[in-house]
Amino acid sequence: MGGGSSGGPRITGLNPATGVGTVVGDNTQSAFADAEGAPCADPSHEGCARYLVGPQFSSAITEPLYDRARRA
Repeated sequence: MGGGSSGGPRITGLNPATGVGTVVGDNTQSAFADAEGAPCADPSHEGCARYLVGPQFSSAITEPLYDRARRA
């Protein structure tokens, strides 16, 4: 993903036939990291790549959100 993906969901378990999956986070900013996921001090260093990063949704966030949406 590149520019313009901010705010988009991170989805796991997506079923292409139904379009149903689980949102586990969202993209909020970019960061540079190596293949192991460690931040790069120098983005121009070989092995560094740009990734989109953001918060991961935990059950502390998702359960109240789901309950509220279900009652709406």
